[in-house]
Amino acid sequence: MQQDNTPPIQYKVSAGETLYAISKRFNTTVDDLTKLNNLTSTNLQPGQVLMVHSGQQAAPQPPSVVNTTPIIAKRDSTSVVQVTKDSSYSERHLNANRFGLFEKNEKGVATWMDDPGLDANKKLVLHRTAPIGTVIKITNPMTNRTTFAKVVGTFTDNESTKDVIIVMTKSVADALGALDKRFHVDISYGSPNE
Repeated sequence: MQQDNTPPIQYKVSAGETLYAISKRFNTTVDDLTKLNNLTSTNLQPGQVLMVHSGQQAAPQPPSVVNTTPIIAKRDSTSVVQVTKDSSYSERHLNANRFGLFEKNEKGVATWMDDPGLDANKKLVLHRTAPIGTVIKITNPMTNRTTFAKVVGTFTDNESTKDVIIVMTKSVADALGALDKRFHVDISYGSPNE
């Protein structure tokens, strides 16, 4: 590990974090963290700031470039990211939450189906790209009503689903206060990829 020649960085402890978890995140040891921060106990408090040597490489750099940009650590990220003037890399990769999900927002037309084979009380939707099992937040901008529904599959284009971003059960449409068979919606969901 290259811990001796890299300057320590500051890390803010979040609720429930342990020295062990922080040491694994930064590829260091609990012993190094306690020595560097003069800790007498392994108990941590949320908001406590620790100095951390990072044994983990940040972003790969060409060998001839000397990097003098500061390194910061963010709680919801899984790696150390260098902040540069062109921070498009950090913006792209820090939008994921701590579960590795990226929030996707879409606007478009929705339609509902009334199938006697479906339970009328369940809130289910079909979406082209969201993984099955995803829970989607759906908002009707006309009524300002919001509900959540579970993705149970995908749909293909036909006459009733032309230019539609989501197909839902009647109970979802009723919860949103839909007056017509086709209506505008804003949807938001978590996806494991950008």
